[in-house]
Amino acid sequence: MPETGDSDFSWREFIRRNNNELVATAVEIMHTATLVHDDAIDNSAVRRGRPTINKVWDDDTAILLGDYLFAKAGELTAATQNLQVIKLLSQTLMTITGGELAQSFSSFNLEQTRQHYLHRIISKTASLFSLATESGAILSQVPGKSV
Repeated sequence: MPETGDSDFSWREFIRRNNNELVATAVEIMHTATLVHDDAIDNSAVRRGRPTINKVWDDDTAILLGDYLFAKAGELTAATQNLQVIKLLSQTLMTITGGELAQSFSSFNLEQTRQHYLHRIISKTASLFSLATESGAILSQVPGKSV
């Protein structure tokens, strides 16, 4: 193991990379959870050419698996001990859920506006991209105005 003063080794760099990997993994897991939930809610039978979880088992199991994956994403993010990133993940989960609820409430509303449609897209998929990029910047200690 390198000595503390070794110029080729930095504990700070090791921790930063590890935290970025934890959050990157959490974002991927969170994305998977949203897909599992979406498939159950939409009663989808196939995703990417393969049977969905809700078709292999049932909707209840799919929802519980999605919930477990959301919790795992939270656990990985909490391991960074960065309250700003933990809060960001929580806010993103609320945004995604709010977007899904909005879609559910307006699914048969033929008078939906383009603005409502764009809000749902931003609330669901775009918020995950934002989480990934913002948390990476925060953990890499990019100055606040740049984030």
